[in-house]
Amino acid sequence: MGADLLGPAPFVNPLGFYQERPVVALNESIAIRCGLYPAQGLALRVRRKWRRITNATPRPPRPARRSSRSDILSAAARYRQAMQDLASDVPTPGGWKDPWFCWTLEAWLPYFARKPRLVVCLRSPQAAARSAMDNFGVTGSDWEQWHVQQWERMYERLLEVIEEFELEATCVEYDELIAGTAETVARLADFLGHPLDPQYVDSSLRHHVSDGAASLGELYQRVKALSR
Repeated sequence: MGADLLGPAPFVNPLGFYQERPVVALNESIAIRCGLYPAQGLALRVRRKWRRITNATPRPPRPARRSSRSDILSAAARYRQAMQDLASDVPTPGGWKDPWFCWTLEAWLPYFARKPRLVVCLRSPQAAARSAMDNFGVTGSDWEQWHVQQWERMYERLLEVIEEFELEATCVEYDELIAGTAETVARLADFLGHPLDPQYVDSSLRHHVSDGAASLGELYQRVKALSR
């Protein structure tokens, strides 16, 4: 999923993230300018490590921001040349993986030689929230609620862009991938037009199991319907 990949993170993604580093960095820069994400840097990493060492409780998060599509496009405009350079070198076969595309995809579309085909990964908002909280070293119901809000807004925005630009998309539900690996991988390979080997799906890497109730949500079902 790229050439310069983010490295592994113990206890979160020990085999790596398979995300192209400069693409993730650019998407995060757009998100920071829109107020969707706190500024990165040494100070943030030091504070995160200090919390883990001291078990200090971080301040509750602010309510999740809902940046408009025009906010995203405006923030991305300053990175026009970098986006064009990166988009001219998307690996083929292959692609890019980054959850930030839920927010930034529309801004990238003018720079791709053709419309991208999307594989939308789906996981219950609670399980996704707990995984993100592990990654950032935070705990508490306030933080979980914040991540669930972001989950909802990310998928709402992505579905809006998929529909408006008539993009080809399919959904891979995490629980289905684990429970029905061969069938799910075969369907994904058919969508991509590229062979995939189900032996690389490692269920031991799943740290948080969905609670089941989340799959009854209307938004969850709309995302899942992409696979049909």
